[in-house]
Amino acid sequence: GNSRTAHNWRVLGRLKRAGDLAQARLAASALATRLKQAHGSQTDAENFELTPLAEAIAAPVRSGLLLLAAGTAFLLLIAITNTTHLLLALNASRSREFAVRAALGASDLRLAMQVFLESLLIVGMATLGALGIAAAALRVLVHAAGESLPRAQGIRLDGASIAISLVAALAIAVIATLAVLWSTRHTATMATLRESGRGQSPGRQQLRTRGLLLVAQTALTTVLLIGTALLARSFVQLLNVDPGFNADGAIAVQVSQPWTQDAEVAAETARRYATLMQEFAAIPGVSVVGGVSSLPLTSEGANGSFFDGAVSNFDQAPPAPIGNAEFRVASPGYFEAAGIPLLDGRAFAETDHAEGGHVAVISAAVAKATWGDQDPLGKQIQFGNMDGDLHLLTIVGVVGDVRQHGLDREAVGTVYVDLAQRPQVAAEFNILVRTRLPMAAVMPSLRRVLETSATGIPYSVRPLAEVRASSLADRRFSLLLLGAFAGVAFTLAISGLYGLMAFAVGQRQGEFALRQALGSTRQRIAALVVKGGMRIGITGVVVGAIGAVALARVAGNRMQGVPTIDVPALLGVCIVLLITLLVACLLPARRASAMTPRDALM
Repeated sequence: GNSRTAHNWRVLGRLKRAGDLAQARLAASALATRLKQAHGSQTDAENFELTPLAEAIAAPVRSGLLLLAAGTAFLLLIAITNTTHLLLALNASRSREFAVRAALGASDLRLAMQVFLESLLIVGMATLGALGIAAAALRVLVHAAGESLPRAQGIRLDGASIAISLVAALAIAVIATLAVLWSTRHTATMATLRESGRGQSPGRQQLRTRGLLLVAQTALTTVLLIGTALLARSFVQLLNVDPGFNADGAIAVQVSQPWTQDAEVAAETARRYATLMQEFAAIPGVSVVGGVSSLPLTSEGANGSFFDGAVSNFDQAPPAPIGNAEFRVASPGYFEAAGIPLLDGRAFAETDHAEGGHVAVISAAVAKATWGDQDPLGKQIQFGNMDGDLHLLTIVGVVGDVRQHGLDREAVGTVYVDLAQRPQVAAEFNILVRTRLPMAAVMPSLRRVLETSATGIPYSVRPLAEVRASSLADRRFSLLLLGAFAGVAFTLAISGLYGLMAFAVGQRQGEFALRQALGSTRQRIAALVVKGGMRIGITGVVVGAIGAVALARVAGNRMQGVPTIDVPALLGVCIVLLITLLVACLLPARRASAMTPRDALM
């Protein structure tokens, strides 16, 4: 026919020069405009988009890779704050030493080099350990990625990765050194000497600096934890989504033959698939067998516009389409084997042969969108732009909708045609075998039939549940990565707050002992320590929650599949984090409350 509504083709092309992409995009857009003006309703295309092949391959995992990059950036910032925090702790007791050196004429450069070399040694050792952990973790991540990450088996720890890690380590050492020098030099040298000479706490400025670093670290950790909680909540919600079919007890056998334009060859392929399904049905324990050209949740298969079959002059002047739907070729028994409910009319039967009137079964979404409250049974449509067959299709049944493009995408309308009548696009076919027995007991029999009766036909056998699991693989992988980042960040934040409070208690032990001597109770002293730690924790959590809300809105607008903020997840993360931070403050508080007046004299 003259219809131009079948837009399910993907075209590969090569530019003459790499820099011509922008010009090619303008030319393609102009071509689409001219075609639309020339053919009007006979083409659904409004524009053509040219995408580099590398981007097209990576598009399904783009969101996951962006989350990986964001998580890496957050962990890098946390590593910087944590390293600075550690160096401040190591140099806290050396404030007097630095002050004496400065008073004796030591230059800032000499002091800076000492701190830098010490920090570089610490960061270098940590980097070497991290590279060893990364080499082992890569094996786990590549295995977990499965098919959700293109070319995952090629991911390895190469020279470029090691070089980037070493540069990052050097940058962390430089930043941490500058922060330490700023903190130690911010307090005047003579003031430091006077304070330490009187035995007073020498690290007040460093305590403030470390407190600010912990606020930043806690905020970054909060963002990662909230992001992980949102992904986990979204993942659980997807697990509860009804895909429109029942995978329990069903086995998918994929078979394929070369695509052909020869109608006789296509019909012979369909007859061979039908014979194969009959042999599967004879296996003990098999209840029903049926097949379809493309399985649900795989985003495979054709789609396009269909037309009112009542129009008689279709060949000469195609009318405007009356609907748009997915196009699938199915066999008798498919809906029962897939667990797709029959809502009205009948399914395909063995009596629907090639010489008879062509029939179609439509999904509920097609019925509602095209005919509303009218009964679609008996209506005729023309869907020849999918396979070139212009026979009218009489609608004989209505079935439930299935999710063709993922659990996170709404179910779309589908038109099913009979395998015996429309075999042209069924060169690749998926046979579903539903069994009453454990699938492991039936699969060997299926393979024996394939080896004897499907000679020369490539095939694969897997539980239908794997199709659903595969549709969630990218979400599962993103959740695994972000969860690992959040776990590391959480550990660092808790240990950092505990270390700060323990350091503060050590610096103020004389003060706490004197407070007891002057009549303060142990409970008040413990409350004082907890209050100081929780002030830092609450500030960090609040800042992190605000940042998470802002980032979720930005990411949700730019990355498909990123969940938006919901109050239960946000509050849950904040409450759990605050409780854990409180526990991290209790041990130093207990130590502070145990100080005795004797300690003030020591």
